[in-house]
Amino acid sequence: MNGTNYTCLGISVDNIYFAKQSVEGSQFNLKPEITKKTEKISDNEYAYYLKCEIKNKEECPFPVDITIIIHGLFAFKNPMTNDEINAFMESTGIRTVFPYLRSTLTSLTTTAMINPIVLPILPPEETKI
Repeated sequence: MNGTNYTCLGISVDNIYFAKQSVEGSQFNLKPEITKKTEKISDNEYAYYLKCEIKNKEECPFPVDITIIIHGLFAFKNPMTNDEINAFMESTGIRTVFPYLRSTLTSLTTTAMINPIVLPILPPEETKI
């Protein structure tokens, strides 16, 4: 697939949730849960959603609960099969949307005046998060 077959129509934040939790201690293990899904909007438009959740759990205490849902909207010039759409989203889709998720999380935590949470950069060869 060449890069001229699609257009990114935009990236939007759908939901942000932030709540401080009463947790004792100063050393915490960050274990974000990131989920993804693709949704067909029309014959040639698809949305690629990323959801990041960081939760205070008994087995993994953390001083805040955070949920961020963000999506990218992509339009394709030529018809594609479901397998081609899924392959596109698992490579180009994730590489397009993930940096915005990462930046939103860091900005949110910085603005909340807590230690910034910075997700690692997705390595070029990696598409699984």
